[in-house]
Amino acid sequence: SGGKIHNSVNVPIDELLKWCNANERINRNTPILVYSNEGNMAQSAKIQLEKQNYANVTNIGTHKWYNLCS
Repeated sequence: SGGKIHNSVNVPIDELLKWCNANERINRNTPILVYSNEGNMAQSAKIQLEKQNYANVTNIGTHKWYNLCS
């Protein structure tokens, strides 16, 4: 089942860097939380962003885990 975190933005992984680079509110030091249904795509997203010098990226795993903890 799908789900999301309140105020999150669903960006496909193949568009993630383009989206981050085009978003005026995001810079290389902006805290970014990534998550996915199973958690594995979130790790791929974290690696992609870090390779582009985004310095504050955290993989929170899945939205289910986050919602249980918040």
